[in-house]
Amino acid sequence: LYDRVKRLLERKGLERTTMYAEVAQDLSIWYGKMQQVENAISMGLVAKLAFEDIKRTQTTMYANLLKSLGISYHRRGQESQKSRDKAIGGAGAGINGTTLTEAGEEKEEEAEDFTVAKGMYERSEQIFEAIGQEKNPWYLDLQTWMGVLCADQRQ
Repeated sequence: LYDRVKRLLERKGLERTTMYAEVAQDLSIWYGKMQQVENAISMGLVAKLAFEDIKRTQTTMYANLLKSLGISYHRRGQESQKSRDKAIGGAGAGINGTTLTEAGEEKEEEAEDFTVAKGMYERSEQIFEAIGQEKNPWYLDLQTWMGVLCADQRQ
């Protein structure tokens, strides 16, 4: 349904509206809940640009979008981390044909995703706090994910 609404808004030239930004955001969140991380990131970036185009970047919705987009990057980093950890044995010897070079490349991608997630989380936190939304459940969820990110980065 959201996808159809998004296409309808695009056909009518309404990409620069709050409704379009929120529909794209909802699609991103839905993809994330369906474990379709790449689609969640892609749609989240569409929503982010839409919010920025209409200058609605100091809102709870935008802060939540950044949090959700951060979660998607974070999950992709987690997937990469699990894949890398599984591929290289405890002694660093390659398993299933994975070389140490490939494992190192996966670690770089994972670190990049974690870095992007951290940036999204921090910007989201700044907005929530600037608009006085520290008691908002989305803000509290953000704090949880920031803690999980620290643990995932083994900090």
